[in-house]
Order: sequence, then C-alpha cells, then structure tokens
Amino acid sequence: MGMLGPGRQYGLLSTRFTDQRSDRNFPNTLEGSSMKLRTLAAVAAISVSIFAGQALADGRIAVALDAPVAAKTKVVAGGAVFVCEGAECVSAQAPSRALTAVACKALAKEVGRVSAFGGETKSLDADDLTRCNAAAKGAATLAAK
Repeated sequence: MGMLGPGRQYGLLSTRFTDQRSDRNFPNTLEGSSMKLRTLAAVAAISVSIFAGQALADGRIAVALDAPVAAKTKVVAGGAVFVCEGAECVSAQAPSRALTAVACKALAKEVGRVSAFGGETKSLDADDLTRCNAAAKGAATLAAK
C-alpha cells in the first residue's frame, strides 16, 4: 500500500480507502455519486407529482344554463369533462385552462346559452359570457329571428 498523505493509505485492489484519523470508511466516488443521483431523482419525481397535481387541478366548475338539456349529457370543453343535467353542468376536476371564455364557448356549442360559468377561484364576467353565448347552440337561429 502506498501513502497518500499523513495517516491515509490506499489499497490498489480495494474500492475503498480509509482515513485513519477518523476511522471512517468512504465508498468509492462512483458508488456514492450513483446513490446521490438516485436520491435526487426520487425527490425530484415526488416534488413534480405534488406540484403538478396542484397546478393542474383548479377544482370544481359549475355552469348555469338558460334552458335545461333534454337528457343527461357529458361534454369535454377546455380539458374538463362537464356532466350536464337539467339546467346545470358541473366539472368536478377541472384544469385551470377550463375556466375561460374559450372553454365556455365550446360547452355552449353543445348545450346552449350559459347564464353563469364559474369555479372556486373566479367566475366569468358579463363580457366573457356574451362572447361565450355568441357560439351557443341555437344562437344563430335566435339572431336570425
């Protein structure tokens, strides 16, 4: 064995070296790095899954319709699945992008005029509802009369 400094020895056939001053065994640098990388990757994966879930799920969106739908209907608008029954449509797990006038338009094309469109954090204002209802099912026939 050769000397690397005061109190340090390195064995040529060994993958470990010993610091005799503190009697600690240190793993080979590659083994230690591999373990650190695996730990870092696991922590990153957990963090992404926690924060992504919070960013993607804005929560519940409730929609009031001017006229009830004829039968229970499911509509996908803005990345959310709305279940419409009577004069109400509800999406239980909607992404934040579903709380827009664009998503409202997509829903209105399928189920008719919307009188209210909102979630837990915000609701569409009167201008957004006007833009939404311009594309509503049956809006062209009402405008022609």
